This record gives sequence, structure tokens and C-alpha cells, in this order.
Amino acid sequence: MERWMRLGTYHTVTGQHAGAWRVSTQATDSESLAQHVAAARAAQDAGLDFLLVTDVLGEQADPQRPHEVRADLVPRLEPTALLAALAATTRDIGLVGSFSTTFEDPYHLARRLASLDHLSEGRAGWNVVTSFQALASAAAGGEPLPPHADRYARAREALEVACALWDAWERDAVVRDRRAGRYVDPARVRRVEHAGPSFDVRTVLPSSRSPQGRPVLFQAGASEAGRALAADHADVVFTSQDHLPDARKFYREVKHRVADAGRDPDGVLVMPGVVAIVASTRAQAREVRARLDEAIDDERARRRLSALLGWDTSALPADALLDAAPAQTEGHRSRARQLHERAVRERLTVRELARVAEATRGHLLVVGSPQDVADELLAWFEADAADGFVVGPAVMPAGLRRFTRDVVPLLRAAGVRPDRPHGGTLRDRLGVGAPTGAARETTALNR
Repeated sequence: MERWMRLGTYHTVTGQHAGAWRVSTQATDSESLAQHVAAARAAQDAGLDFLLVTDVLGEQADPQRPHEVRADLVPRLEPTALLAALAATTRDIGLVGSFSTTFEDPYHLARRLASLDHLSEGRAGWNVVTSFQALASAAAGGEPLPPHADRYARAREALEVACALWDAWERDAVVRDRRAGRYVDPARVRRVEHAGPSFDVRTVLPSSRSPQGRPVLFQAGASEAGRALAADHADVVFTSQDHLPDARKFYREVKHRVADAGRDPDGVLVMPGVVAIVASTRAQAREVRARLDEAIDDERARRRLSALLGWDTSALPADALLDAAPAQTEGHRSRARQLHERAVRERLTVRELARVAEATRGHLLVVGSPQDVADELLAWFEADAADGFVVGPAVMPAGLRRFTRDVVPLLRAAGVRPDRPHGGTLRDRLGVGAPTGAARETTALNR
């Protein structure tokens, strides 16, 4: 099977680095449709495969000061509305949204995503996530946040129900038979009858089979439960990796799990996130990083680091080194473990680790000239640590322009990026093939 480097981008107009909007001299209005469209078109014109819109529920406050609105709060547009607007203003770039299964039901998720796939002519994707912040629970009715294992059990059930709803429509179910007065042939549509621990769904999705059959399924958790879910259902495993040996190990494990689940390992992609700082020279890129890091509020960064790690770091001096004790958290378990391991491996102080977390969100940080950045991505790709990358420019919009104008051509010259997309749908572009996996039991409409 032909192997090429897939490339997506975090969709943002404020930049991935926490200090980016303070440093950038260009407009960074997070609720401006014009700026979102400009960023999406820039990614499209550079031939990137997709853009990913992330979302975090309950982010209105500081994790350790839940009754205070964060001083660095950045407003967000709701992903479905934003992606629908981008579907109308782009033509051939994938549109992927993060939607949580913890507080949303599979019927409404399936309907919104099927609609997006129709409106975009087959470019929709779902980044399946589970909410981990207690503040998200407060925003969604106040019920206690379920334990980690329960959240993933619910996610698995939600995903299976959504797939059953999508699969219940045959491709030729819409007949528009004027003579017989039938818009849909009921024999080609089945009613989903699902009764499970979390959901009771007995209905027909009011959206016909979409251009891709199902949206492309991304899975973002790297815990044991997350890896198991990815092996059974994901088309793309979106992961946080910042150390090449660990990334290679993770890549091999994912491929083995996929094979053990009876699926084709080549049809499931592993794509780490990357935060990129690109400048004309390595020295200039390092200067940009230094300016960005100086714009970080260290006190707020430490409080959020504590929330990520699952324990309070405030008792430690800012210049103290972290010991080798494992991180414990009910939230981002894999991200917490990765940050802690990085602190121990690189002998980072608490202040330095907090800044790393603010700069990268736990992803790989690549700083340098266009050739430096291209070489780093090529090294990971050729070492079988990644099938591609989700690149988040540290600063917007200049960072995206730098990456697409200066780095992507180097990857094409290296022979790992195609000159033209492989097809019209997101599945075609990524080469992940047709949807697989059995749907739940269904009942024909006319029975």
C-alpha cells in the first residue's frame, strides 16, 4: 500500500501557543467568520488534508478557582456552526470537529455529523472525545463527572449507536419516485432498536446515507481504554507524543491492536499533534519562542499544570525539579503521564514544565527554519512513529502561512506529500477506505 504523509491543522485564529495572541501584531478575533474562512482557505490552498476544530466544555474558569472567570479566557465558536460555515466557503479540505460523548447523546451527534457530511459533500470527520473537566459537568446540568472507565464505556456505546444510525440507510434508499409518491423506499431503511446501559434509542435518523457512509472517525485518547476504543473503531488515532522512542512504541502498539481487532493496520492512521514555530533561520525561530514564552502568565500556567497532573504543585518552589512519582488524574491520564515523564527526562523545573504545557498542550514542539521543521517531521515519519501530523502553528495567521508556504513544499520535494489530493472525500484524501464494523441490530421500517 502506498504510504504518504498526511497533514492536518488545528483550526484556530489565535495560535496554539498560550501567549500567541499577546505577541502577534495581526488580528486574532476568535469569533470572526472572515478570519476563520481565511485560515481555512489558506490550509486548503496549501493542499492540507483537513482542519480540526477542538472544543472544551466548561472552560469558563480556572481549574483551581472555579468561581472566578479566567483572566485569559478566549471565546470559542460552537464547532458544528463553525464547520457548517466553512463547508460553504471551502471546497476540498476535510472538516473535523471534536464532540464529547460524555454530555451529548448519539442521536443528535449522528444527525449533526451526517448533515455536515452532506453539506460538505463528504468532508466531515468526528474527533471522539470524553470530557474530563469537572467544570464541564457544572456546565451540563451539575451531575458528577463519571469515572474514567465509565466515560469510555459510554463513549463506546455512543459510537456504536451513531454508526448504527448511519448504517441503517442504504445508499440507494432515496428514490424520489414521483409516480408512486415515494421519496424514500422504506424497505431500504431500517429502524435502530438499541437498549444499552447509557442509551435507549429506537428511531430512524432523518438523514440519508451521507457521501462517505460515515464521517471519518478520529479518536483522541491514549489511555488503555482509549487505545482499545481506537483499535475497534477509529480511522485516525490523534495522539499527543513528544519523544520519538515513545512515539514509535505507541505506533507499533496501535497497529498491533488494530490487527488483533481484525482490521487492516494500514487503514488506521496514527497522527501526533505538532506545535510549529517556523522562521527564516533557527536563531530567529528560537527568538520567537522566547517572546512567546515570556508572554505566559506563570501563576496561571502552574495552576493549570496542577490540574493536568492531578496533584497540587503549589507547595513546590518554581525552580524545583519533579521527582519520578507517577501522575494520577481522572482527566487526561496519558497527557499527564507524558508531561511528567518529559519533566523527569529533561530535568525540567516546575516553572519550565508549566510553560511547556502552555506552549504545546503536551504535543511535540518543533522550532527552527523550514528545513529544520521538515527534517523533524520526516524523521518521525520515516522511523514509523507517525503516518502524518496535525500541525498547530504557534502564532496565527503568520505561522500557518510560514508552514504552508515554506515547509509543505519541502515535504513534497522529499516525495512524502502528493502534488494533488487523492480524492474528493476526506476518506479518499486520507486513504482510510470505506467504513468497517458491524452496526447494532436494526428493524426494517416496513415491518
